[in-house]
Amino acid sequence: MKSYSHGGIGIMGNKTLSTVAIGIAAVLLASGPALAQQKVKIGFITTLSGPQGVVGEYMRNSVELALDHLGRKMAGLDVEVIYGDDQVKPDVGKQVADEMLKKHQVDFVAGIIW
Repeated sequence: MKSYSHGGIGIMGNKTLSTVAIGIAAVLLASGPALAQQKVKIGFITTLSGPQGVVGEYMRNSVELALDHLGRKMAGLDVEVIYGDDQVKPDVGKQVADEMLKKHQVDFVAGIIW
C-alpha cells in the first residue's frame, strides 16, 4: 500500500480513513445519475498552492489513500478524481468548479474548505 505523508508526518489514522471512505460512499449513493454510468467522476477542489497548500495536499492524499483502500471503486463503479486548486480565492474556486462541471462533467464536487 502506498504511503502518503508530508515532511515525514503521517496524515491519516484508521478513524480518519474510515470517515473519508464513509463520506465519499454517502455522496456516491446520493448521486443517482452517477450510478447509471460505468465510472463516477469526482471534482475535488482545495488549496494546492501557496502556504496553505499543505492542507490541500493532506486532503488530496486522504482521498487517494481512501480510494486505494477501496480498490479505486465505490458501489462497484470505477472512481476518477479530478483535482483543482482554488488558490484560496473564491473567484478562482468558482471558475474551477464551473470547469469541472462543464468541461469534465463531474458527477459532484467536493473538498472546498475555505
